[in-house]
Amino acid sequence: VNDVINAVVVRLFDEATRKAAEIDREVGETTNGSKRHFFLHMKSKPLLGVPFTVKDSLEVDGQIITCGIYNERNNRCTRTAEVIKR
Repeated sequence: VNDVINAVVVRLFDEATRKAAEIDREVGETTNGSKRHFFLHMKSKPLLGVPFTVKDSLEVDGQIITCGIYNERNNRCTRTAEVIKR
């Protein structure tokens, strides 16, 4: 679909794959293979590992933020918005 509508401005698939591997390691270390600990961990971070897209009007450290303005196409963020961190 994106090839037709060009909705995704910046594709971070490789970065997302690396982050997913980090999360897998973190969950494995935190839960030590215990289902109980796993569910407690996931209760505290229910969206951990769920892929999502964000508009380029939300700050993501190191990424381009244009808010749809062509002249801002080289503007890179220096922080990540709180809503993204959560």
